[in-house]
Amino acid sequence: MLLEINKKHVTFRQIDRNTYCFDYNGSKYYLTTSTYRRIILLKSPIVKLLVHDNKQVIAVYSSRYQYIDNSMLDDVVETVVPEHWLLDAKFSSKLVYYARYVVPDIEVKGKNKLLFVVSNVNDGSTALRVYYGVYVLKCSNGLLSEEIALALRKIHIGSEFDLKTALQDIVSKYQQYAERIEQYVAISVKHSYDIYDVERFLNVLVKKKVLTKRWSRSVMFELYRKKKQYFTAFEVANALTNLHTRFKELYDKPLRLLRIERIAGKIVANPDYVYHVINKGVI
Repeated sequence: MLLEINKKHVTFRQIDRNTYCFDYNGSKYYLTTSTYRRIILLKSPIVKLLVHDNKQVIAVYSSRYQYIDNSMLDDVVETVVPEHWLLDAKFSSKLVYYARYVVPDIEVKGKNKLLFVVSNVNDGSTALRVYYGVYVLKCSNGLLSEEIALALRKIHIGSEFDLKTALQDIVSKYQQYAERIEQYVAISVKHSYDIYDVERFLNVLVKKKVLTKRWSRSVMFELYRKKKQYFTAFEVANALTNLHTRFKELYDKPLRLLRIERIAGKIVANPDYVYHVINKGVI
């Protein structure tokens, strides 16, 4: 449920160290201390709250924020995606939507397949994203690079738009995106660069809570089986995106899964990315 309130007309009460509550239209709502602080820090007196069925506030937005209902988004995606596209993974909740499909009739760089992804996070930090990537069959994983394949990025602030029409247009142009990715992958393989400080890079990802130590060790184990001292950008990216095949709990952590896939895409797309992560700690 999306609730719009005027902060001036609501009294927030602290229940304990980590919990606040307030009454609105005869119902009591609960929020964490960090959520309460976000409400207070917003300059506008009018705020929008995403509320779970148990009356817990799970996200806070400004008055200008446009909430995208993920159940509605799922209905639209299922309507516009062709029946022969294969659903590879999906997660849908009020807060997070993530779906990815394999396009079986398109090959990218050999026998790899085209990947179609729709993601949306209603936490105020991430835009709706629709993009294509490469499904690496030998690893059963997805290599995504928004830098070269982002079809739609719709922020949650601004004018409304016809979501169904926009998705239909993107889906209809899948062959054009496949050609674009094919050219990019060919160039990237030809000019692929080597990564020497993989362990330091992974340590930063652990520190930033993108990876757990267990996942990081798994990536290192997969890479060191090659018995090399350094690895190509594609090898590191593939090892990262292959994590979900070994750790099924990643499907219960769609935000992390999405972040890992985007990081893998940045590794391939930007030769300076790993250096910046290691030396500046910026992901």
